[in-house]
Amino acid sequence: MIELTDVELFKDLTFIEEGGENYDLHNEFECFSFMYDQESETVNMAFKERNSKSLESDKICIMFKGVSFCKFELSLIRSEDSATINNFYRGRFEMDGKLYEKSSEGASYFYIEFETGDKFEFFAKKAMLVEI
Repeated sequence: MIELTDVELFKDLTFIEEGGENYDLHNEFECFSFMYDQESETVNMAFKERNSKSLESDKICIMFKGVSFCKFELSLIRSEDSATINNFYRGRFEMDGKLYEKSSEGASYFYIEFETGDKFEFFAKKAMLVEI
């Protein structure tokens, strides 16, 4: 498990490195599932190795807990690039003309954008990468 909740602001999370492990989410993995459950306030983004023919290919999941969506833009036209994550980082958000790093509940603000323009912005109290 790699903790992502409090990573450095604006750090590029399309490439995650820790303990000798590297995960290049833009070039080596593709997202095959993006699931949101309102009841448990969780988002799970599942990735598999790109171009792998094996059913046993490495799979990872970015899990977010305590999620509250702020912006959501999704194209209904799917293409090969639909599964390619382009931007992923923890950033600031604006409220009442001021920039903040954390919500009053202690949640971080995440930005995710795919190659085709699909975009998600949300608060999450916890974020982590796990192998599945």
